[in-house]
Amino acid sequence: MHPNGDISTTWYVIAGSGGLCLAMQDGGGCNSTANALAGKFVFSSGNEVIGVVPNAVTSVSVTGTSGIVTAKVVDNVYAATVPGFSAVTLSGADGTQTLPLG
Repeated sequence: MHPNGDISTTWYVIAGSGGLCLAMQDGGGCNSTANALAGKFVFSSGNEVIGVVPNAVTSVSVTGTSGIVTAKVVDNVYAATVPGFSAVTLSGADGTQTLPLG
């Protein structure tokens, strides 16, 4: 996946036993399948936020010091560049959920 259409940054979602991992050039991390299904699979690198959301989520917004940025959701993965990010809001068929970051 190329976040925000930026082909200089590539992220990979890798499925494992009981969890998922996000890998990128300068790091990454793993989390449980339960957290992914709950929309709580979020990682950051610098000003970039990337996460995995359940099927019911159709919109993701990230709150930062400069305001709110809408992240594009592609195949259950989203990414956004947001300086000073503090929260992610997931919206969809199951309602809205805000997750604090940091």
